[in-house]
Amino acid sequence: MDSSSPPQVFAPNPSVLSPPLSEASLSGAPPQLPAHPRQHPLKPGSTKESTFIRFLDQDLLKIQRRYALRDEAELRARQGSHQVQGFKNFPEAAKEIEKAVDLLWLSGTPSLQVPYLLTIASLVVQFLPGFTPAPKTTLKLLDKLDLVFASLLRGRHAETDEELPSCQDGRAVSGTEKVRIKSLVEQTRRCIMETLSKADEVEDEEEEEVWNETVDEMDTNEPEISEEDMERELRIGQVYERTLSELGDVLGGIPIGIITDP
Repeated sequence: MDSSSPPQVFAPNPSVLSPPLSEASLSGAPPQLPAHPRQHPLKPGSTKESTFIRFLDQDLLKIQRRYALRDEAELRARQGSHQVQGFKNFPEAAKEIEKAVDLLWLSGTPSLQVPYLLTIASLVVQFLPGFTPAPKTTLKLLDKLDLVFASLLRGRHAETDEELPSCQDGRAVSGTEKVRIKSLVEQTRRCIMETLSKADEVEDEEEEEVWNETVDEMDTNEPEISEEDMERELRIGQVYERTLSELGDVLGGIPIGIITDP
């Protein structure tokens, strides 16, 4: 089997998969996950499970290599090199990461989904400081990860409330994994705050000349909160919002939803 192609058991119709990420096409629409995941988890120790793990490991290793070569991407492109090309920007990396997330969702195997999703989500946090900020792409990718984590925690699709075939026997996330997810969420939110701050600094530098020309005409006694600032704070608060809702009542957080007597 060609190692560059997904295992045949996970070869969905391309039209089912989410469209590629790009800064120009983002519309703020809800994240889309591939339809029709496996009805039963992959059998532990089976050939299919081994093939899937091997393919996914190779795919994630390639993503990490392309991140490591990001500073050489332009040089390699000019030289016409056929070696592994580094990522030129975060949207390129996000596109490959999203493919891995979709593949995991289709696997319908929580015992693999949760640990691999934790690894992938950690890669996002690792990659972000190495690229020029791309807020829209970043938030959209995190929104998809949020949807997957929350669905696995609930045992049902977090948007449609459909029962996940692989979770019919109960929720598929262990207590230890819930603690790891909570820690990752907090780390990601701190990272996003820094990323959006960098994006604001770039915008501030571009607008500084215009500001200097108009500041004398403005009343600066009372600083105003711009719509952009309010929107940024809102988006930060939405990072892994579904996941935190699912974790709130199991990790000592504020209970979510209506509280009733036992």
